[in-house]
Amino acid sequence: MILTKEEIADKRKISKIVTYSGDFLRKHNDKYDFLKAKVNTGKFFLYEITEPIKTIEEGYQERLYYPKLGLHIDDYVVDMAIEVEWVDVRRTWENNTQYEWISEYDGKTYKSWADDERSELRSCICWDDSMYVYGVWDVKPTWKELKLAYEQTLWFRRSEQEIRDIKLKRLLK
Repeated sequence: MILTKEEIADKRKISKIVTYSGDFLRKHNDKYDFLKAKVNTGKFFLYEITEPIKTIEEGYQERLYYPKLGLHIDDYVVDMAIEVEWVDVRRTWENNTQYEWISEYDGKTYKSWADDERSELRSCICWDDSMYVYGVWDVKPTWKELKLAYEQTLWFRRSEQEIRDIKLKRLLK
């Protein structure tokens, strides 16, 4: 698959607008908030970030970013808030995707792999934005461990009944 550099940047920042009731968000925050997770330097963690957009009658409207696996670098206090620094772990699609770019030097079109780009240090100040952590590992988790953690995320949110049914099916297998 060949994309443009802009399409790859957009694909790395997938988000959607969601609306949650205050009670649901409060319970989710109590369970998965970054401050409650035991994330230390050098640990892998599955995270999800939300940015508030506005408060409406039904609850809160937020921008929800697709959950990702990160490698924790540091966290510290900045003006009464916690700032978290991490590096995102490469996703599988990045290993299989090429993009075209035009050289400023000679004007020719070249192809590069998406995973050849340098990783960026990411940061989030947990003041208005929220960072939820669904799993913490000493070594890079297996796909089975990640699957279980992804099921807890807001992005892949299911009803209580669906979660119950999934757990029962796993026990019966």
